[in-house]
Amino acid sequence: AISIQIANVIRQFVVLKTITWYGNTHDLIIYSAIFRLFSFVSVPILGILQPLQPVLGVNYGANAFERCKSAIHTFKYTAVIAAIFLLLLMFTFSEFFIGLIIPDEQINMIDLRFMRIALLSLPFFPLASSAIIFYQATGNGKKASLLPILKQVILFLPLLILLPYFLG
Repeated sequence: AISIQIANVIRQFVVLKTITWYGNTHDLIIYSAIFRLFSFVSVPILGILQPLQPVLGVNYGANAFERCKSAIHTFKYTAVIAAIFLLLLMFTFSEFFIGLIIPDEQINMIDLRFMRIALLSLPFFPLASSAIIFYQATGNGKKASLLPILKQVILFLPLLILLPYFLG
Protein backbone atom coordinates (compact mmCIF):
# COMPACT_ATOMS: atom_id res chain seq x y z
CA ALA A 1 0.00 0.00 0.00
CA ILE A 2 2.81 2.40 0.74
CA SER A 3 4.35 1.84 -2.69
CA ILE A 4 1.06 2.87 -4.29
CA GLN A 5 1.00 6.03 -2.19
CA ILE A 6 4.63 6.85 -3.02
CA ALA A 7 3.95 6.32 -6.73
CA ASN A 8 0.87 8.54 -6.48
CA VAL A 9 2.79 11.33 -4.75
CA ILE A 10 5.54 11.24 -7.39
CA ARG A 11 2.95 11.19 -10.17
CA GLN A 12 1.01 14.09 -8.70
CA PHE A 13 4.18 16.14 -8.24
CA VAL A 14 5.24 15.63 -11.86
CA VAL A 15 1.72 16.23 -13.19
CA LEU A 16 1.29 19.47 -11.26
CA LYS A 17 4.75 20.68 -12.27
CA THR A 18 4.01 19.87 -15.92
CA ILE A 19 0.67 21.70 -15.80
CA THR A 20 2.26 24.79 -14.25
CA TRP A 21 5.05 24.64 -16.82
CA TYR A 22 2.87 24.27 -19.93
CA GLY A 23 -0.49 25.61 -18.72
CA ASN A 24 -2.08 28.30 -16.62
CA THR A 25 -4.19 28.61 -13.48
CA HIS A 26 -7.36 27.58 -15.31
CA ASP A 27 -5.66 24.36 -16.48
CA LEU A 28 -4.62 23.60 -12.90
CA ILE A 29 -8.18 24.13 -11.67
CA ILE A 30 -9.60 21.88 -14.39
CA TYR A 31 -7.03 19.16 -13.69
CA SER A 32 -7.82 19.29 -9.97
CA ALA A 33 -11.53 18.94 -10.68
CA ILE A 34 -10.97 16.04 -13.07
CA PHE A 35 -8.69 14.31 -10.55
CA ARG A 36 -11.33 14.71 -7.84
CA LEU A 37 -14.02 13.28 -10.12
CA PHE A 38 -11.80 10.35 -11.06
CA SER A 39 -11.01 9.68 -7.40
CA PHE A 40 -14.68 9.91 -6.46
CA VAL A 41 -15.81 7.59 -9.26
CA SER A 42 -13.07 5.04 -8.55
CA VAL A 43 -14.32 4.47 -4.96
CA PRO A 44 -17.23 2.18 -5.95
CA ILE A 45 -14.91 0.26 -8.26
CA LEU A 46 -12.44 -0.31 -5.44
CA GLY A 47 -15.38 -1.28 -3.24
CA ILE A 48 -16.31 -4.02 -5.69
CA LEU A 49 -12.72 -5.29 -5.78
CA GLN A 50 -12.04 -5.13 -2.03
CA PRO A 51 -13.65 -8.49 -1.14
CA LEU A 52 -11.54 -10.17 -3.82
CA GLN A 53 -8.43 -10.39 -1.63
CA PRO A 54 -9.86 -12.66 1.10
CA VAL A 55 -11.66 -14.77 -1.51
CA LEU A 56 -8.38 -15.28 -3.35
CA GLY A 57 -6.41 -15.86 -0.17
CA VAL A 58 -8.72 -18.59 1.11
CA ASN A 59 -9.01 -20.36 -2.24
CA TYR A 60 -5.30 -20.05 -3.02
CA GLY A 61 -4.47 -21.48 0.41
CA ALA A 62 -6.84 -24.39 -0.27
CA ASN A 63 -5.16 -25.00 -3.66
CA ALA A 64 -8.46 -24.24 -5.39
CA PHE A 65 -6.82 -22.46 -8.30
CA GLU A 66 -9.82 -22.72 -10.61
CA ARG A 67 -11.93 -20.93 -8.02
CA CYS A 68 -9.23 -18.24 -7.80
CA LYS A 69 -9.34 -17.82 -11.56
CA SER A 70 -13.14 -17.70 -11.54
CA ALA A 71 -13.17 -15.16 -8.69
CA ILE A 72 -10.69 -12.90 -10.45
CA HIS A 73 -12.78 -12.92 -13.63
CA THR A 74 -16.06 -12.36 -11.78
CA PHE A 75 -14.81 -9.47 -9.66
CA LYS A 76 -12.76 -7.91 -12.44
CA TYR A 77 -15.54 -7.95 -15.03
CA THR A 78 -18.14 -6.76 -12.52
CA ALA A 79 -15.87 -3.81 -11.71
CA VAL A 80 -15.28 -3.12 -15.42
CA ILE A 81 -19.05 -3.09 -16.06
CA ALA A 82 -19.54 -0.71 -13.11
CA ALA A 83 -16.72 1.48 -14.44
CA ILE A 84 -18.29 1.62 -17.89
CA PHE A 85 -21.65 2.55 -16.36
CA LEU A 86 -20.03 5.33 -14.31
CA LEU A 87 -18.06 6.45 -17.35
CA LEU A 88 -21.24 6.74 -19.41
CA LEU A 89 -22.81 8.74 -16.60
CA MET A 90 -19.80 11.08 -16.50
CA PHE A 91 -19.81 11.43 -20.28
CA THR A 92 -23.53 12.16 -20.45
CA PHE A 93 -23.55 14.73 -17.65
CA SER A 94 -19.98 16.06 -17.93
CA GLU A 95 -20.83 19.70 -17.43
CA PHE A 96 -23.02 18.97 -14.44
CA PHE A 97 -20.40 16.88 -12.62
CA ILE A 98 -17.48 19.22 -13.24
CA GLY A 99 -19.74 22.15 -12.35
CA LEU A 100 -20.42 20.59 -8.96
CA ILE A 101 -16.73 20.74 -8.12
CA ILE A 102 -15.90 24.13 -9.64
CA PRO A 103 -19.17 26.07 -9.89
CA ASP A 104 -17.59 29.50 -10.43
CA GLU A 105 -15.12 28.47 -13.13
CA GLN A 106 -15.89 28.96 -16.81
CA ILE A 107 -15.86 25.51 -18.46
CA ASN A 108 -15.39 25.20 -22.22
CA MET A 109 -15.61 22.28 -24.66
CA ILE A 110 -11.85 21.68 -24.54
CA ASP A 111 -12.04 21.25 -20.75
CA LEU A 112 -14.88 18.76 -21.14
CA ARG A 113 -12.90 16.89 -23.79
CA PHE A 114 -9.91 16.67 -21.42
CA MET A 115 -12.20 15.36 -18.71
CA ARG A 116 -13.61 12.69 -21.00
CA ILE A 117 -10.14 11.67 -22.18
CA ALA A 118 -8.91 11.38 -18.59
CA LEU A 119 -11.93 9.34 -17.56
CA LEU A 120 -11.48 6.92 -20.48
CA SER A 121 -8.90 5.09 -18.37
CA LEU A 122 -11.58 4.23 -15.80
CA PRO A 123 -12.58 0.83 -17.30
CA PHE A 124 -8.91 -0.24 -17.21
CA PHE A 125 -8.58 0.61 -13.54
CA PRO A 126 -10.05 -2.73 -12.32
CA LEU A 127 -7.60 -4.68 -14.50
CA ALA A 128 -4.53 -3.19 -12.82
CA SER A 129 -6.11 -3.24 -9.37
CA SER A 130 -7.11 -6.90 -9.61
CA ALA A 131 -3.54 -7.84 -10.52
CA ILE A 132 -2.21 -6.04 -7.45
CA ILE A 133 -4.88 -7.67 -5.26
CA PHE A 134 -3.97 -11.10 -6.68
CA TYR A 135 -0.30 -10.69 -5.78
CA GLN A 136 -1.17 -9.44 -2.29
CA ALA A 137 -3.54 -12.34 -1.64
CA THR A 138 -1.07 -14.97 -2.84
CA GLY A 139 1.83 -13.76 -0.71
CA ASN A 140 3.75 -11.98 -3.47
CA GLY A 141 4.05 -8.65 -1.73
CA LYS A 142 7.11 -7.56 -3.72
CA LYS A 143 5.30 -7.96 -7.04
CA ALA A 144 2.24 -6.19 -5.60
CA SER A 145 4.47 -3.31 -4.52
CA LEU A 146 6.39 -3.10 -7.78
CA LEU A 147 3.39 -3.05 -10.12
CA PRO A 148 2.13 0.44 -9.25
CA ILE A 149 5.63 1.87 -9.18
CA LEU A 150 6.51 0.38 -12.56
CA LYS A 151 3.21 1.57 -14.02
CA GLN A 152 3.96 5.12 -12.93
CA VAL A 153 7.68 5.20 -13.70
CA ILE A 154 7.83 3.18 -16.93
CA LEU A 155 4.50 4.05 -18.53
CA PHE A 156 2.95 7.20 -17.11
CA LEU A 157 5.87 9.55 -16.35
CA PRO A 158 7.61 9.20 -19.73
CA LEU A 159 4.29 9.86 -21.49
CA LEU A 160 3.68 12.83 -19.24
CA ILE A 161 7.05 14.30 -20.08
CA LEU A 162 7.09 13.49 -23.82
CA LEU A 163 3.49 14.21 -24.88
CA PRO A 164 3.44 17.91 -23.92
CA TYR A 165 6.81 18.36 -25.59
CA PHE A 166 5.58 16.90 -28.89
CA LEU A 167 1.90 17.92 -28.76
CA GLY A 168 2.26 21.27 -27.03
